[in-house]
Amino acid sequence: MQGTELKRWGRSRGVQKKGRYALLVLREMGQNTWAMVTIFLIGSIASGKSLAARAFERFGAYRIDLDELAKSLYEPGSDLVHALADEFGSEVLEKDGSINRPALARLAFATPVQAAQLSALVLPPLQKKLAAELARVAAQARYSCIVVEMSVLLGYEALLAQADRVVGVTAPYALRRTRASARGMDPAEFDRRNALQADDETLRRFADRMIANEDGEVDLVKSVKDILRASKIEAADGSH
Repeated sequence: MQGTELKRWGRSRGVQKKGRYALLVLREMGQNTWAMVTIFLIGSIASGKSLAARAFERFGAYRIDLDELAKSLYEPGSDLVHALADEFGSEVLEKDGSINRPALARLAFATPVQAAQLSALVLPPLQKKLAAELARVAAQARYSCIVVEMSVLLGYEALLAQADRVVGVTAPYALRRTRASARGMDPAEFDRRNALQADDETLRRFADRMIANEDGEVDLVKSVKDILRASKIEAADGSH
């Protein structure tokens, strides 16, 4: 099965033309590979991406947190860790040679230029790591959906090439600021981080579907179920 026939086979199982990653898996692993839908969640700080990701997970999706995946790259002595220390200084290193993540975040998100420098270093290995993780999950043939939570969009847009769907999560600025404060973030730090992130207009440009997360968890969960239904994915009962 090759070329047009392969694409037709993939789309008949819910793989859209945009789903370049899913077609790559099919091409590399053969026609018996489990055809799944990969959904990326994008949104600004405190918009509710994690809440949405957990809702997808409750309904049977496999959840990937890109922050945690990136953290796994920060191995002491690795080329990436050396590059980060060269770029941002030795204060981003712990005594054992691992990355001090709060220090790295403070320095890397100080200005748009420094944020771009961070993404330029992290993006290449993160792309490879994510592709490997998606392929690993696909090979298990257990999940019809993977949801990938992106904490930052700007500088990491290339990762969306591995998505079948992109869902944007939004909430009003004042509400997001209140949520962040309730989690212990200083309002000034929230303002600084928020200024470096994609605005709603940018999110809409990348997203296939938007979730307005301002009316509470019940409505957000309903939106998640609607997206699964539209993607022809049967939701589990969400009780586990």
